Amino acid sequence: MLNYAYKFLSMTQYLLRFAQRNERIIQFLRYILVGAIMLILNLLLVWYFVRFWGMHYLLASSIAFVLESVAAFFANRRWTFQTTTEFRHGYMRFLTIAFYSFIVVLFITYGLVHFLAFQYVWARTASTVVAGFIGYFLDMKITFRV
Repeated sequence: MLNYAYKFLSMTQYLLRFAQRNERIIQFLRYILVGAIMLILNLLLVWYFVRFWGMHYLLASSIAFVLESVAAFFANRRWTFQTTTEFRHGYMRFLTIAFYSFIVVLFITYGLVHFLAFQYVWARTASTVVAGFIGYFLDMKITFRV
């Protein structure tokens, strides 16, 4: 067990040294971290709405999306991209990209649940990973213009 912890620590240190040489890598790692935190928040909200409110998983995903997108915008604006993008215009661009990404997520989630018999939480996770990679480049160039 300690061997794995040591390997993980060594790999983390290597990645940090490598990232210090390239600001875009640091930015991408921050975007991934914000995305991972938002994914956890989103999944918890979806699970909560389905489990305790009896919502359909697609409606629960929609509500969770709206709630986590506000938090994601502010986290990415302040920490990931470190810009002063005005909220009104920046958030509208962010929301537009997020909306189209969310449509993709819904279709992938639906397909995985109904055609491949995935459990809804795993389907939602897989679809979010696909949309996340595309979102980084669009947010970097369009939303936060860095």
